Amino acid sequence: MALIYCPECRKEISDTSDSCPHCGFKIKKYLKKHILCESCGRFYPKVDEFCKSCNPHRLTTFQKLMRFFALLIAVPLFLLMLFNDEKSSSGVKLQPTVNAGPNPSIKAAEIQPQSYRTFTESDFSFDSKTRPYKDIIVKGVNKYLLLC
Repeated sequence: MALIYCPECRKEISDTSDSCPHCGFKIKKYLKKHILCESCGRFYPKVDEFCKSCNPHRLTTFQKLMRFFALLIAVPLFLLMLFNDEKSSSGVKLQPTVNAGPNPSIKAAEIQPQSYRTFTESDFSFDSKTRPYKDIIVKGVNKYLLLC
């Protein structure tokens, strides 16, 4: 027999009693679905792995692995996007590569690469709603035309 605190009124009661003598809370029914935390003395549901009252930031092994793999994927993607943005905003124009194919009579020097026009803010008319986004719009149009 051990003394526990009633979850309802917080007064000491026996863990073998059916209900709390102070407030009438059904303690037996409650103990079937809850576990008493040894470190903080509070009850937590049996479906939880640990008491969230005394250690709310503790992660399970699965959660740790998921965060690790998410970072493992997200960091290279972020660096790739950053590298591509620096390359396109540095003024370097990417020229399309020409594959001469099976016809060896066409030389790569004879084929003229396409020239790309870079748009500026003066090429667009912005109203009061789109003016805050003008840099993003111009950059996006230039990037889109570069990919086409």
